[in-house]
Amino acid sequence: MHLIKFDAIDSTSNYLRRLMVKEEVKDGTVIWALQQTQGRGQPGKTWNSEGGKNLTFSILNCFSEFPAKDHFLVNIWVSLAIKQVLDNYGIPNLRIKWPNDIMADRKKICGILIENQLRGNQIKHSIIGIGLNVNQMHFPELPNATSISNEIGRFVVLETLLDEICKAILNAIPDQVHLPIAYQREAYEKELFGYQEKMEYEDLSGNRFLAVNLGIDPQGLLVLEREDGSRSAHDFQSVRFIL
Repeated sequence: MHLIKFDAIDSTSNYLRRLMVKEEVKDGTVIWALQQTQGRGQPGKTWNSEGGKNLTFSILNCFSEFPAKDHFLVNIWVSLAIKQVLDNYGIPNLRIKWPNDIMADRKKICGILIENQLRGNQIKHSIIGIGLNVNQMHFPELPNATSISNEIGRFVVLETLLDEICKAILNAIPDQVHLPIAYQREAYEKELFGYQEKMEYEDLSGNRFLAVNLGIDPQGLLVLEREDGSRSAHDFQSVRFIL
């Protein structure tokens, strides 16, 4: 792991991408900023974080050979690794919210954005962007957000937590890349928020409906079963949870 730290930067993932254009960047390089001025979430969304109180960082993970069709496995490895670290802090009711957010007692505590660079039908590398609410106590414009400190009642050392998460992710990927995909999907689904539960969802047209979360298909799409028994698979832009 090679760490590059900034007091402030536009976006850790953007910086890492620019750096890779200019020079060869080592596998396992981590870009950490105490504050991001243009932090990014999923397409069309931003990641807002109080400077110096949370973790906003990006990790470069390179692959020698990894098929692009299995890209969602990267989401699985990263989200499970982060959840395992957070479990060790005693945070209650942690769940992975598909596709790759982490929730604590139905509130968002961590966001993950993974961007893959392809070479033919293989993934050349992944830039793994992570925003984790750590010591921020108040989220006036985000009623469905929380932090580690809010959940466990004490402050956490950012450097220690960063080191634990980066090592967990960088160790998990080579350890699991050869495991059966069905086994990995099952491990992910066991930690999935709302799995096998009936919940309310909303589609792109604003229509709300009740459905049971059946987990994910081989491409990482969310499979829902509606009350009439029909099933459908969705990407993260076509459906959202109503919490």
